[in-house]
Amino acid sequence: MQRFVVRQNIERFRDRLKIEADPGLRLWLQEMLVSSERELALFDSNSSGVRVGLRPASNSYTTADRQLITKISEENYLASPHPALILDPRAGLKIIDINLACERIMAMEPTKMIGRSLFDLFPDNPACHLSSGIAALYESLCRVAQTCNQDFPPSQRYDICGCDGHFLERYWRFSNFPIYDPQGYLTYLVTEWQS
Repeated sequence: MQRFVVRQNIERFRDRLKIEADPGLRLWLQEMLVSSERELALFDSNSSGVRVGLRPASNSYTTADRQLITKISEENYLASPHPALILDPRAGLKIIDINLACERIMAMEPTKMIGRSLFDLFPDNPACHLSSGIAALYESLCRVAQTCNQDFPPSQRYDICGCDGHFLERYWRFSNFPIYDPQGYLTYLVTEWQS
């Protein structure tokens, strides 16, 4: 029911934006639209992940899973100078692994990041009412799962929370791609970004 109500609100805000001329009301409608899109992305990512082509659920990772993560890490992104994460595409979009560049930019121990939900670790800046980082990144990850291809969304403002708890304004260019197991199930998502 919650998902239905939020989707209905999104449609209404979009429709109203098409006809509203008052600048103050337009700004309010844009803020409400962005807020609703964020709420829907958080709801969907927490309840069902990317929802497409996932392997059967398992509570633990097998030795083969760990070997695949190691292979992906070593071959594709471990040595990258750009921050990158490996994500579990199922409900919660949990972080499975990070590279050194991500560790540096977050100034946080990997053990404090691994296992956490992507959007818990990278929330939108609450002080920026038009911040749409969560919704845009989630949409891109879903596109990756649906198309089985890499996705390169346009540059996006996505502030990060500094060590002192204050958000730092940042603009990123994301690159997201899927990893499949030998049976063809979507096993992981990798997201890499450049400042």
